[in-house]
Amino acid sequence: MIKLRTLTAYPGVYQRLSSRRRLPDGQNPDVCYEIFYTDSDGNLRYEKIGWVSEGITLEQAAEIRAIRKAEQKQLRLVKKQAQKKRPPHQAKRLKTKFTGVYARESFSRFCPDGKPDKCYDIVWYTGKGTYHREIVGWRSEGYTEADAVRIRSERIKAYRHPEFFSFEGITLDECWKIYCSRWLPNLKESHNFIARYQRHIQPQFGCWKLTDIKTYHVEDFKQSLFSKKLSPARVKLILCDLRRIMRKMVEWEKYSGPLPKFHMPKVENERLRYFSVQETKDFLMELSLYSCEMYYIAKIGFYTGLRLNDILSLTKNDVDINKDIIYTDGKSGRRETYIPKGIKEDLLYLLKNTNSYLFTNKNGKKYTSKYMSNKFSRYIAHTNINKGVTDRKYKYVFHCGRHSFGSLLAEQGVSLYIIQHLMGHEDEHSTRRYAKVSPNAKREAITKLDDYINIGRDDKKEKA
Repeated sequence: MIKLRTLTAYPGVYQRLSSRRRLPDGQNPDVCYEIFYTDSDGNLRYEKIGWVSEGITLEQAAEIRAIRKAEQKQLRLVKKQAQKKRPPHQAKRLKTKFTGVYARESFSRFCPDGKPDKCYDIVWYTGKGTYHREIVGWRSEGYTEADAVRIRSERIKAYRHPEFFSFEGITLDECWKIYCSRWLPNLKESHNFIARYQRHIQPQFGCWKLTDIKTYHVEDFKQSLFSKKLSPARVKLILCDLRRIMRKMVEWEKYSGPLPKFHMPKVENERLRYFSVQETKDFLMELSLYSCEMYYIAKIGFYTGLRLNDILSLTKNDVDINKDIIYTDGKSGRRETYIPKGIKEDLLYLLKNTNSYLFTNKNGKKYTSKYMSNKFSRYIAHTNINKGVTDRKYKYVFHCGRHSFGSLLAEQGVSLYIIQHLMGHEDEHSTRRYAKVSPNAKREAITKLDDYINIGRDDKKEKA
């Protein structure tokens, strides 16, 4: 272990002995020198100077600290003088010697040289008595008056002659910045989108112009993703992200050129496993002996078809016992789910014992879907439900309760339109995938047809 630092004879200079590093003599432990000082804003700063084995001495550490203190003192004086010059009202934009270029000094931001930071704005006439104003950037970010003049000239040319100044030279990284600022905040799982772009799309096409991305480039990219042993579903997500970014640029009139056309990989990851009514009752009985909380969550999923995240997000205000309605904000937006009689008493019990979320941890915060899904999988692993099952389509997971809900409704002859609204699907295609019909229902349908044909034959025999 690394020992605690101790104060030396010099103020603000500390040393600590290492339990692993040794001096060249091989006997004495190595010594690390560190300094502490106050910066121009009054914050305590820490800096590691170096080790004795690297040639650093105590006197050098003290000298470096004195230099740092002098630098911060000078910077503090500069800021103090700038604060004295600060007017009582907000700083106004000052016109520069260039047409349409303005500058505004900040009283809270400073450049590395200690001078107040300066922001450059540009303004140009757009016709019909309107002006367009745009912030170019700060001097601390590397912008100058010349940059502001050049950008203003480009904006005016692109506005007056859009046919000659299209956005066909825009790169995918530039498109990504526009997409992040305009559309990404609207997505619920934006962090997953960002991770997929930074890990897969940006290394391949980040610096490419949209006009240079052709269909065969995307096909090669798709094959490279498969070579990394990614699942078809993951590859489809990545390609959908790429296509979504490019289509948004066309929609927002940032790009007018052609887009590559490519085929999405076929994904067959729908679950085929579901429980019958008796299997559901037996499963819930065994689950109640393992965890009451998981029992209530699974039972609500079986009886309502709600997704796991929707169940964990339920609050006391989302459940209206008098109207027998549960209000949820799911993937398809705000919707209403009716409360069956089988879970009404359970919901009453849960509502009496909570003031916020129906299911919370010891700290009073709601469970994440990932945590509860892993906990459910650990319980399934201790049972024999998935014993001998190798195909993931037939392995039982928490989402199979939702499949059971839709499949049992389909077996009872409920129309797909009603099932679609009960399960909160946006289109009928998803409903067909979830509402799997059991083999017994198929046999019953064939039996009905066979009986109908036999009745027709008997009628003909009687007439003959």
